Amino acid sequence: MVNLRSLSQETEIIPKCELLTSPCDAGGYAQRVKVDKRKDREGMVCSEQLCATLNGALFECSPVLSGSGVFDGTEVHEASAILVHLTRAGAEPACYAPDIPQMHVVDHSKGSPVEGESRNVLAESARIARGVIKPLAELKASSVDAVIFPGGFGAAKNLSDWAVKGKDCTVLPDVERVLKDFHASKKPIGLCCISPVLAAKVLPGTTLTLGQNDNKSGKWPYAETIEGASSLGAIVVPKGIEYRGDELIVSSKDIGIEKSMYQPTTTIW
Repeated sequence: MVNLRSLSQETEIIPKCELLTSPCDAGGYAQRVKVDKRKDREGMVCSEQLCATLNGALFECSPVLSGSGVFDGTEVHEASAILVHLTRAGAEPACYAPDIPQMHVVDHSKGSPVEGESRNVLAESARIARGVIKPLAELKASSVDAVIFPGGFGAAKNLSDWAVKGKDCTVLPDVERVLKDFHASKKPIGLCCISPVLAAKVLPGTTLTLGQNDNKSGKWPYAETIEGASSLGAIVVPKGIEYRGDELIVSSKDIGIEKSMYQPTTTIW
């Protein structure tokens, strides 16, 4: 487990022009991180974004969405940031979402559920993906290079029922399959905000972050989530949002990259 700002001595700092198949504005230099020593593959991780090549080939990463809107689906800003940085780095995003009903529909102007209304997770996620999206059942670890889960309550309501049952939750079968397949394939798994609880449930012993575990300042309203994830055997590393919000956890054991995103109370933009 390493931080992008304090990589081990074996990590080589090289000019970004040697890494990318298209321009990247991450600034200055990128860092080369081994992500699969068994196959001697190298993933390219910038201090600002996941760069877009594996051994010079086009890097395809699949964001898994859970609806549209922070309170009942995907956190839109997190998903947009992921898509922007992947495409700027030359990667080819391929979005997926489960074809299931949402747990419920929330009126985001009021913060309360709407009685008698039902929406489909795939159809709602298509709003973020501009219509270019596939059912999660079709996502295979053999067909793409990495997978990333934005946050939003959809991860805890639609991809699982963590929001209701906590550590006793059930993870959607296709989500469990995808996480286990990518893990077994030694391919990168990105987890943002609340979504690391999915890995905590289906990959016992994994290293992840869910932000800080101290909410005395009122900045970390979901700090209790850490206790639940830890009780499942996850190794939870407390991390904050410093330096423009890009303090990450990179677990070389699990090929995982986690970011706190909107776990703390922070500005929207």
